[in-house]
Order: sequence, then C-alpha cells, then structure tokens
Amino acid sequence: MPEDICIECGKPESEHHRFVSSEAFRPEGCVCDLFAWVDIKNIPPVCNSFDPFEDEAYQCKHCEHLKECHKK
Repeated sequence: MPEDICIECGKPESEHHRFVSSEAFRPEGCVCDLFAWVDIKNIPPVCNSFDPFEDEAYQCKHCEHLKECHKK
C-alpha cells in the first residue's frame, strides 16, 4: 500500500518531520502560553527578578515572561 503524502511539503509520511510536545521547550518556572512566543524553540529562561515594562505591567522587560512566571 502506498504511503500518504504531506500536502504541505510533499514528503511521504515516513520521511516527514518529527514531533515533540511543546512542553519540551518550556523553561523552568514558566507558565506562559507557549504559542505567544515567536520562536517556541528559543524561549529565554525566567530571570531572577520581575521588572515590568512601563506600558505592560504584567510582562517582565528583561526576560519577557509573565509576572506569574517569577513566583517561585
């Protein structure tokens, strides 16, 4: 039986991309929506102290994580 072909990249199913849980990219202490990050594979670690942006009091200006991520 022939393999299914991906309509996005044209590769057969056996040669298609590998998948992991999005949780594999979550830094320790992070409670953010992972898909709010532009590059989920390069989320910075949560910094040691929360210092808010002036216009966004819920987000840290150093690491860009939410205030809730800094609660340890």
